[in-house]
Amino acid sequence: MTQHTNAFPELECDLRFIPLEVNEPRELTPTQIRRYNEAGHLFPIDIFLPTEIAEIRAYIDDLLLGRWRRGGTTTRWSTGTSIAGASGTS
Repeated sequence: MTQHTNAFPELECDLRFIPLEVNEPRELTPTQIRRYNEAGHLFPIDIFLPTEIAEIRAYIDDLLLGRWRRGGTTTRWSTGTSIAGASGTS
């Protein structure tokens, strides 16, 4: 593992990597724990149910559409494509 220097020594934090030692995990799978111990992070982690994501996405899409209708310019999050505002710019 690469050794990193402490960017904030005044915080007096212990920044050493300490592997997880969980024999019977309830939230993470053994594979996730192994990956964390090897890489130091987990990605992706599903924190919302698909139905919750659909509700959040619909809410944000409504917010962006409202901004566009008021003449603003916005970007679609899922595709990264621009939606031109009332002025015709993107």
